[in-house]
Amino acid sequence: MGITTPRIKPLALIALAVAALSPIGQSAAQIRYGLNGGLEYSPRYGDDEGKSKARMNEQRGRIKLRDDVIWHAEAANVVYPRAGNVSLLSASRYGMTERLELSTYLVEDVARPTLYAKLLIGVFNKRWFASSRFNIANAYPGMSLAKRLEVERIIKPDAKVPLVFEVGHELLVSRAWFTDPNCSDNSAYLILTGGIGVYGGIRCAKGDTIDQPRFHFIANRSETLIDKGFRARFKIWADGRITRRLYAHGGLAYHTGFFSKHHAVEIQAEGEFFFNSRLSAKLGFLTSFAHYKGIDSHAAIWPMADVSFYFGKRNKRTESSLFGRGVYKVRSKIIRQEP
Repeated sequence: MGITTPRIKPLALIALAVAALSPIGQSAAQIRYGLNGGLEYSPRYGDDEGKSKARMNEQRGRIKLRDDVIWHAEAANVVYPRAGNVSLLSASRYGMTERLELSTYLVEDVARPTLYAKLLIGVFNKRWFASSRFNIANAYPGMSLAKRLEVERIIKPDAKVPLVFEVGHELLVSRAWFTDPNCSDNSAYLILTGGIGVYGGIRCAKGDTIDQPRFHFIANRSETLIDKGFRARFKIWADGRITRRLYAHGGLAYHTGFFSKHHAVEIQAEGEFFFNSRLSAKLGFLTSFAHYKGIDSHAAIWPMADVSFYFGKRNKRTESSLFGRGVYKVRSKIIRQEP
């Protein structure tokens, strides 16, 4: 029994020869003669150039964000060292070290200069984050401006503005859910945070006793702004990733005064869309529900639109910790250096 060979058609043989001799044909595709007597075509993605082009096509339209952009300022985690963002209405943040973050609100600073310092205590069981946030604020510029503009809802025109500094401390605990702890591109897609804060006022210069402002969001914090005691805040916060470019943030906070016994509930929600890895836009609102003497409405709403610029890059976390123990050793398994 002899071995039979496939019959080669003349036109197929000519096409095969032209493709083999042509540099254009070699770089574009592989043409081979099959045993069935026909021509077979397959793209040349076996070389490095072909793989690179295929990878570029797959990643076209995607953006690469830092994996910490989902962590809101109200959450327990801190931004990377020498990284952060600059925003108008939202928190502008900067990572001083691997566990220390400074933040402020630029527009709010015009009337109430405030500085926040968040210290990351540690990461536990790969998913639990705990931090301690301190703040110092002063409402003297805003109260003085309201007096000059004769905004009687905030301060009477004939009152002498006291110089009062607010100091506070908040304990934050976050639980994060990650995509894949064994993946180098691992990032959180859902974060739930609980916090409790206590704030007090320190009078540094003489001034009149200011009545409670008749404006919801200021009245919720008036205990320490006008030196009438202490106040506390209890909050629940959530951060979520909807798509690669779209994130959602929101929460509920309960305010109470230790001496005035006022009670207020605030609800905040915002959505953030990233145009690229550096620029994002936010839309949201803040509502307040409370019953105050002198304020007719029991509710108020404050819309928000903001633009944020992000800078810095994702860095490798070291294995140092607040108490000299390997807290970041656990964290480094969660967030790895990009290749």
